[in-house]
Amino acid sequence: MISYLILILLLICSFFFSGTETALTAVSAPLLHEQEKQGNKRAALLNRLRAKSDKLLGTLLFGNNIVNIATTALSTSIMINFFGEKLGVILSTCVVSIVILVFSEILPKTYALSIPYTFSLKVTPILNICVRLFSPFVAALSWISKCALRFLPRSTQTLDAEEKLKAEIRGTLDLDTGTALAQEQSMLKSVLDLDDVTVEDVMQ
Repeated sequence: MISYLILILLLICSFFFSGTETALTAVSAPLLHEQEKQGNKRAALLNRLRAKSDKLLGTLLFGNNIVNIATTALSTSIMINFFGEKLGVILSTCVVSIVILVFSEILPKTYALSIPYTFSLKVTPILNICVRLFSPFVAALSWISKCALRFLPRSTQTLDAEEKLKAEIRGTLDLDTGTALAQEQSMLKSVLDLDDVTVEDVMQ
């Protein structure tokens, strides 16, 4: 009985970590900023957590992976006790994969994506506790990751800040396929290309 209760608790924790990750990605930063100005304490706390994005992401990934691994191990043990070693491992692999995919990935992420602001504020106090609790482990894993990155090849083709900003603006304009603002889009793109315009082009 205790094993089943622990398994349900692990699935709830996995729901929390997966949903929180999606909600924090989708929530509007300007909205949180405005809510903080109006005195919303949870919005203020969430903004402080989001300011340390590497620590926040590390906490969510660490928590989710630990919970999913524990879920797999516990469910395998339960299945082996019921069906024996060979059949138990096979059933555990199939059943747990489906359960984790639905209840720990698809469902929480879909739900969080539908109400990112509400979801984010609801889980903020618990998230703050998790960040503090997992901080030593996340720091250690972050150090290991940084060391491993030294051995990976890096691209030498980079854009400077101005080129990157212009590319983002052009991409945003191209993604807006509405015809009502076609003239305004053309004007904005022309402004971006002013650096490439010569005196001869203006005189023509």
